[in-house]
Amino acid sequence: MSSRATDSKNVVQSVSRALAILNCFSPDETVLSVAEIARMTGLNKSTCHRLIGTMESDGWVTQHARGTYRLTLKMLRVGAAALGSQDIRNDAHPILVELVSNLGDTGYLMVPDGTRAVCLDKVEGAFPVQVNVIQVGSTLPLNAGAAPLAILAWREDLLDELATSNLVGFTDATTVEFQDLLKRLEETREYGYSISRDDIVPMVAAVGAPVRDAGGTVVAALSLGGISDRFRPPRIAEVCKAVVDAADRLSARLGYAHSS
Repeated sequence: MSSRATDSKNVVQSVSRALAILNCFSPDETVLSVAEIARMTGLNKSTCHRLIGTMESDGWVTQHARGTYRLTLKMLRVGAAALGSQDIRNDAHPILVELVSNLGDTGYLMVPDGTRAVCLDKVEGAFPVQVNVIQVGSTLPLNAGAAPLAILAWREDLLDELATSNLVGFTDATTVEFQDLLKRLEETREYGYSISRDDIVPMVAAVGAPVRDAGGTVVAALSLGGISDRFRPPRIAEVCKAVVDAADRLSARLGYAHSS
């Protein structure tokens, strides 16, 4: 008997369905109707209505307007607990603060989550023009953005998952052809860092570098992002070196011993 079959004995279907409903909400889908939730989950409307009613009664969702619902701030407590359990975030934060303090742009810590990368931490710099595209908890597909690309370049297992899915595009600069992505990842490995320019939002650029755990597996990436004009020669060389150095310091904190 497979482990999947064994594990299925412990699955409570109603809980699984409720979690599927919660999973429908995202930064892009903050308010949903029962009909929309039914379509997204594949559940029938009456089941969705009963589950939504239970979650509303327990304070997890609230009615936004007639027939539509949104998550309550109660979810923030759960999210904060999840973030607090991430030791890498605690190790990364002071390094991220120093990086941002020295260069003035916005710093990010991102970790893989399936075929996407989630932002665990964000530190804004002192430069007057800041880019607020990604927030803590936001996710990006692994084929877009400096940090996701820096992760993907050294994670063949994640690349295999991505190979069977359609690559998400945001702008004309997003890499959406798999062969083009492979070439870009090869360049990232060659340089030791990734450069993202205009592929999520026009006129926004970033530099990302991989973070390794004690076993050498890339488990995260640090990145620095801002307006594109600040990520051009000759400054870009300084930014790349600073981001790589910061990522290497975090890797060392996680127990990674770099071999020359």
